[in-house]
Order: sequence, then C-alpha cells, then structure tokens
Amino acid sequence: MQIMASAPGARAIINDEEVDYFCGCGYFGFQGRAELIEAACQAVLKYGLGSATSRLRYGNNPVLLAVERNAAKFFDTQDAVYYASGSSFDLFQRDKVLCLNRLEPR
Repeated sequence: MQIMASAPGARAIINDEEVDYFCGCGYFGFQGRAELIEAACQAVLKYGLGSATSRLRYGNNPVLLAVERNAAKFFDTQDAVYYASGSSFDLFQRDKVLCLNRLEPR
C-alpha cells in the first residue's frame, strides 16, 4: 500500500520519499495552501464537519449558503444548489438543472 504523508502537489512525500506527483485531481494545488488550510480549520472549529442532518431539516449553514449565492452570481443564474456528492442529484428534475460538471442544461 502506498502512503502519502504530505499534501498532494507537484511534489509529494510517498512512502517516506519525496517524489514528483502526477496523480490525483488537485489541478489548482489548493490542498497544500497554508491560507486555505487555516480557513478550513477555522470553519471546522466554528461549524463542525457537517450538519449531521439533511438540508430539508436543519442542514444549512452560512458557509453553504454563501457558496450557493456565489455560484449563482458566477453562473449568472437565479439560484444554485451545492452537493458534495453527485448521488443526491437524482432528487431534482434534470431538465430544470444546470449540470456544472457539463456546463450545459440537461
């Protein structure tokens, strides 16, 4: 088993050896940016790791709502819904949703 002991980036520590890293999908290299890690830590301390409930009940928080407002503004649309997993996508009428991974109406 390969063990990564650093944040993925152009260079990574795998099995205690620093190597060129060409795997994964962190195209922008955000995983190792100190200011993003610090912001994420502060958000986890304030809001926890998740709401532990569905969005239908009490699962919204200010960070999630801000992400959706920013996405709606960026895509110049009335509203946006963010899901960390595409498995929940089937809950919606697909002809009414813009698939962000395809950037075209379904």
